[in-house]
Amino acid sequence: MDLIEGRFEPIRLEWPIASTGKYFSASTNPYCELRRSIIQHGCSVEGKVHRSVISSGVYVGQESTISDSYVMPNAVIGNHVRISRAIIGEGAIIGDHAIIEGTEQEIKVVAPRVHILSREYSLPSLNLVKAAFKTDSAVQQPPLVI
Repeated sequence: MDLIEGRFEPIRLEWPIASTGKYFSASTNPYCELRRSIIQHGCSVEGKVHRSVISSGVYVGQESTISDSYVMPNAVIGNHVRISRAIIGEGAIIGDHAIIEGTEQEIKVVAPRVHILSREYSLPSLNLVKAAFKTDSAVQQPPLVI
């Protein structure tokens, strides 16, 4: 967040940045709202983004709000979604009307390639998720949502 707040200067001769990615401009519509955020190339934003980082190839649907969050590459955020204090994994799909809200004490995390498609889905607290994923010693499967 130091970069968004202007407390960090990313372009310095002693810190060269090398990249091999393809560059496509970000797409916004006249109704989107961007405040103090970083929107990378190849995004399509139709909602509101405040104090967040949106990685390349992300789609943010109409009337969705993302605040104080990081959305990794190629995630899809549906319409009327509310995300706050969260990290959305690469390639995750968040369906319409989902609510993912963390607190100052606990950031919500959606793992890469997870699909949250149910209407008005709200992530459980970290303690509930840990209790729900007791693993058998023979089969160790990572939880979908941490």
